[in-house]
Amino acid sequence: MELAKLMAQEMGVKVVFLDLDWDGLLPALISGKADLLAADMTPTLARATKVAFTKPFMYVGPVARPKKEPSSIPQTPVKRRVQGSRFYS
Repeated sequence: MELAKLMAQEMGVKVVFLDLDWDGLLPALISGKADLLAADMTPTLARATKVAFTKPFMYVGPVARPKKEPSSIPQTPVKRRVQGSRFYS
């Protein structure tokens, strides 16, 4: 979100953040509901035929984590949410 705020400031426009489900990201961008996406999305061939990707600025490899105690595991599934952005001049 900080990057989108800085971009908007440099462009002299207002940024509005959208709360989107993962499956709604590309449709929001393609339909014009969002001007850009800031998400950890792998640029696959299928996605690249629909939208343009920037050059990646960071790669994150596999990460190992210790096992959590059963009492700390959430009892309800957590739905993944990401941010889309809409710029207005």
